[in-house]
Amino acid sequence: MPRKKTNHNIPSRHPRKFKPADPASKYILPSNITFETGSSLSTVYRMEKAGLFPRRLLLSLNKTGWRREDVEAWQSARQARNAA
Repeated sequence: MPRKKTNHNIPSRHPRKFKPADPASKYILPSNITFETGSSLSTVYRMEKAGLFPRRLLLSLNKTGWRREDVEAWQSARQARNAA
């Protein structure tokens, strides 16, 4: 039977659904950082590289994340800077 051709350039009809991070967890994973910050993942990585965002931690061999308290402190500082 011939294999069905797929076009990977067409967006999926069923977009990937993200679950918000558990507020009780100590770390925020890259898949959830966009919900927490309102910025895209690539923007977060760029800000991190420029020193404008907290650094990621290596949580295990193949898993990184940010400390929730560091991200919340960054958000508070950003809001205070924007309000002034």
